[in-house]
Amino acid sequence: MANFLYQQFRKKSSLYAYNTILVPIGDDFRYDSLHEWDEQYSNYQRLMRYLNSRKDWNINVQFGTVADYFSLLKREGKKKNFPTLSGDFFPYSDQNYLYWTGYYSTRPFDKRFSREVESNLRTADILNTLAFGYCNKWNVKFAHSHETASLLQQARRHLGLFLHHDAITGTSKDYVMENYESKLLEAYNDTQKVMSMALQTLLTKGQFTSPLILSPDLIRQKFNVRTSQRTISISDSGTTIVVFNPLPKNRNMLISLIVNTDTLQVLDRNMKVMSYQLNPVWISKVSVSTSKFEITFLVELPPLGIHTFLLRKGACKEMYPSLLSVYNSMELDVAPNLKFAQNRPVYQPKQSQKLQIENDFVLGEFDPVTGLLQKVLDKRTGNVTNIQIQFMYYISRGSGAYIFFPKGEANPLPNVWGQPVVRVTEGPLMSKIEVLHPIVHHTVILYKVPTEQGQNFHIQNVVDMHASKTKDWEIIMRMHTDVMNENLQYFSDQNGYQLIKRRTKSEIGIAANYFPMTTMSIIEDSSKRVTVHTGQAHGVASLHQGELEIMLDRQLMHDDDKGLGQGVTDNKPTLSKFILQIEYRDKTESEPMTTSSSLSALIINEALQQPPAVFYTTINSEVIRPSFDIASQSLPCDISLVSLKNLVNSDLDYDGTSLILHRRGYKCGFNANYLQCSLSKDVTLSSILPDLIINDARETTLTHLYNRSKALVVKDALNIPVMELATYKIIL
Repeated sequence: MANFLYQQFRKKSSLYAYNTILVPIGDDFRYDSLHEWDEQYSNYQRLMRYLNSRKDWNINVQFGTVADYFSLLKREGKKKNFPTLSGDFFPYSDQNYLYWTGYYSTRPFDKRFSREVESNLRTADILNTLAFGYCNKWNVKFAHSHETASLLQQARRHLGLFLHHDAITGTSKDYVMENYESKLLEAYNDTQKVMSMALQTLLTKGQFTSPLILSPDLIRQKFNVRTSQRTISISDSGTTIVVFNPLPKNRNMLISLIVNTDTLQVLDRNMKVMSYQLNPVWISKVSVSTSKFEITFLVELPPLGIHTFLLRKGACKEMYPSLLSVYNSMELDVAPNLKFAQNRPVYQPKQSQKLQIENDFVLGEFDPVTGLLQKVLDKRTGNVTNIQIQFMYYISRGSGAYIFFPKGEANPLPNVWGQPVVRVTEGPLMSKIEVLHPIVHHTVILYKVPTEQGQNFHIQNVVDMHASKTKDWEIIMRMHTDVMNENLQYFSDQNGYQLIKRRTKSEIGIAANYFPMTTMSIIEDSSKRVTVHTGQAHGVASLHQGELEIMLDRQLMHDDDKGLGQGVTDNKPTLSKFILQIEYRDKTESEPMTTSSSLSALIINEALQQPPAVFYTTINSEVIRPSFDIASQSLPCDISLVSLKNLVNSDLDYDGTSLILHRRGYKCGFNANYLQCSLSKDVTLSSILPDLIINDARETTLTHLYNRSKALVVKDALNIPVMELATYKIIL
């Protein structure tokens, strides 16, 4: 054994420029018992004594740390500066050209679940902090302070547990994943409860804290069922809708609710009747519900603001029923008493028929047979981008939870069930096209609002791989564009903070050219950029010029021998959200080596990751205020509020407030005229929390363990360098 180790150490030393080498011992399945640790340690000690005693081998082996290793290198003094390697080490391959690129997309249900919990936790933290701070200002006790602290602490622990490298990756056994999902469900419900408590406290000035009367619009009924919207009943006295904006920027956007009547009015906080669009709720491919309806209306939310709306029964002149169309079907079942307009069903549409949705900014043209996007017209510039969406699948040759190992190129999803039904809903506030394939329910929504929400196409895919015909399939959404990206170069983000260049090397195979996509991916040339924003993590590739493909889900019958010991067969119907953004440069430029998101892309992605929180109550209470506005102005476009949360000690007592800001880098040269924020404003603590008394504030390290400044003046501008995080501890 000693001789074998000696030979291995000698071979490894030939790869090093120094006389000292670093040899890690063990892996993630080692040292899980005291007995094993003792045996490993004592056996290595014996081997080291023997190796070091062999003078002819001229070797000295000892235990040490990484710090010890670099200390020895510096002592050798061959080089003053060590070489550095940039990048993220993706993709990883351990043997036989097997690439660990499958887990980027394994169990997307759980990746989506964790992203929703993350958003909920951030929103709950902000609301809890505001409720505590304003109760101090009003000289009333925040009745729920210890309970919310406990719930948030537990939710944070559950989410943190899921970030384990065999949880967020989806590479644990079925029963272990169920345990993770149960904890995520508990965190999801706990954060919603905190939001309800804090919203009720803020809207009643701390006067009415029990019982809780606010219920969330979104619910998760079971750990293995995706999020759904409640059907909101309109009470005789009216139902109050509460909407909170978790972003420190103005936000004018359309929201949609499910209600139990199509005869109602929507009133804003000033009791002014608002216009809204009435959309159908489908109970089958071609049948419309007579008891449930979707309403879409505009909300204008200030930074970190809360606005209420009233839904009450009654006829409304400002209600606009949508127009319904169906393709690839002979039926459209709409009850005669419903208000929707409808076109005659088109059973066999012709390619010459136009299928379009548009607003004042963009027009999307779709294939009337498949219902899939084909091209996009920018009405402001006249530029046309050819972009064809396809749904395809790879057949596994040896893929598993970790490994992506396909059998050749991807194939189009089969039409053995016939052409999918295509539904079109059109109205003055939004239009959408739905494609009802048995495996993928694909929806493209175009909002008609003059803000960033209305500039892009919103894509939702619900993938259901329960069908037996999907065994050993790996389903992708491929976008083929006319972007001329040289050298098959594109970009994906690293944990939502920066973009890194990827370059496809066709000679090493498909699996080796997949990379992780956390929040966005970009493909561009000298005049055009296509950005795909994602609401959850996926794997992404650009295998041919002008293409981006995103893996949506994988059903794998076999183990890949990387430690899991099973395949991945517990697939659930899973929602994936994307935003398709097309931008044109103000002037052409050469292919960049590095890039950043455009300013508008930063805002769009932030809005995707942090949706507004919507609650409602059927109890008519005059104690609830119509609105609660907190910040007087938006933060600059390039400043993100990463976190605003109360810190607590071991007894869950208040121990200060954490504020983390991030100044994000962005790429110039793209249109950003429609954004609801600016770049010219200074950021101060008093501008973020203008109504609260800040007793002390200091810049600290990210962990808040060490101060980086003396006490700050709350009206002084904060100095946040580009691409840096700034952390502050505030005493309210």
